[in-house]
Amino acid sequence: MNKIFFVCFGMFVMLRGDLLQIDLQDLKENPYGFVFVDRGITREDLAYFNQIDIQTERFYHHFGEVKNIESSIADFLQKVGENGEEYSLQIASRISSFAEEVVKESGKNEAWVHLRASIATDRYDASRWHFDGYYYTPEDADDLLFKFAATLVGPSTLFYMLPPELRKTIGGRIRDRKYMEKFCEEEQIVAPKLGEGAIFVGGKGVTALHSEPPIHEKRLFFSVVPATKAQLPQLKQRVLTTYPKDS
Repeated sequence: MNKIFFVCFGMFVMLRGDLLQIDLQDLKENPYGFVFVDRGITREDLAYFNQIDIQTERFYHHFGEVKNIESSIADFLQKVGENGEEYSLQIASRISSFAEEVVKESGKNEAWVHLRASIATDRYDASRWHFDGYYYTPEDADDLLFKFAATLVGPSTLFYMLPPELRKTIGGRIRDRKYMEKFCEEEQIVAPKLGEGAIFVGGKGVTALHSEPPIHEKRLFFSVVPATKAQLPQLKQRVLTTYPKDS
C-alpha cells in the first residue's frame, strides 16, 4: 500500500510540474499579469486550516532552500494563537509541501516563503491597489519574476483586470485610494475561488494590479517567490525593508 501511495504521489508531482509550466506560459501571455491556478489545495485542507486560531497580526519569512521549514512555520502558528504543537506541525507540513512543490517546479532552488496572519480590521475597507515591484534583478529576458499566492483562511486577494491601454491612466495616483476606488470598476474585480491560488508578475511591464480584500475575520495569507541563490540576498533585502524584521 505504501509503495502504491508513493508511486502515485510521484506521478502527481510530475503532473503538477507540467501544469505549472503551462500556467507560467499562460501568465506570459495574459494581458492582466495574473492567472488563477489549482495547486491541489483540497476542501479537507481548507476545513483543517480554518481551525487555526489567529489572535494577532504577525508575519513569517523564510529565505533560502525550502526544506525542513515545518518547525519554524509551526512555531509561527503557535505564536499567532492557541494552536497546539501537534496540530501546528501538521498544518506546517502541508504548507511546506506546497512551498516545496512551487519551488521545485519553478526551476529555481531557493525562495522567499511568506505567511501573514491577520485579524479583523478596517484597514482595507478601501482597497489598497498596487503593483509589486522587482523582487530581484532578473538574470535574463526569459527570467519571469512571479509570485505564487493563496489565502488559506479568510477572504482571497483581489485582482483587477486592467486593460493595457489604461495602465498609463493611473500614473502617479495609484496611492490615492479614493481615486482608485472610482477608477476600478466592480465588474473588473476578480478573486481566486476557495482552494485556488494565483501566480502573478512583479517588476515592470504587464504586472498585476491587486489588493488585500476587506478583512473582517481571521485570515492567513501564504506566498512563495522562487529565486536562485545569487538572487536571494537582493530579494531578502527588499522584503525586509517593507516588512518587520522581528516577525
